[in-house]
Amino acid sequence: YRFFTNYQYFLSMNSVVPDLRNYAYGVLSTLAVTPNLGLGEIRQWIDRLPAPEAESVIAFYRKWTGFVRTHYALWKTTFQAGDDPGPGGVEIYGHASGDHGFVFLINPNYFGKTVDVPLDGVLGFSAEGACEIAELHPVERLRLTAQGPFAKFGTRLPVHVPAQQTMVLEVRRAPERMDAPRLYGLPGNV
Repeated sequence: YRFFTNYQYFLSMNSVVPDLRNYAYGVLSTLAVTPNLGLGEIRQWIDRLPAPEAESVIAFYRKWTGFVRTHYALWKTTFQAGDDPGPGGVEIYGHASGDHGFVFLINPNYFGKTVDVPLDGVLGFSAEGACEIAELHPVERLRLTAQGPFAKFGTRLPVHVPAQQTMVLEVRRAPERMDAPRLYGLPGNV
């Protein structure tokens, strides 16, 4: 059952609306639950796109299928928190073990919403001490949290999820030592 749960996207012709505005939401909301993407008909959609958009879509799929392949061991267990799927709710899924993992926040609503993300066993984390949060999508950056640049395992962290967005966060143990400046809260490099 688990391997067919949430199996969608390009399973057959016209199985989804080929829309550049929301394909990333669909892909990431699927990967939040299970690594089942049906890519049988994706080529026909990509072939109809202008070249720059097609390259962008291919790069997106390549990045996230490679991401799940690299971290596949964490996808053997899916933890759920937050609301059940439905209007007004924001779903929270975790793939974690110990002091490292990934949290997917899915907001299908037409308005942004702030949710409390549990950094504990509810999402698969079993560590203590400080952790660092990196946002992987929609903006790649280190997160500045309500607790500062580092949050604590075992606490709940308020996170604002934009409208119609799947946000992907990486949670990892905070660095013990920093040898260079780091930016928290905005994208960029030092």
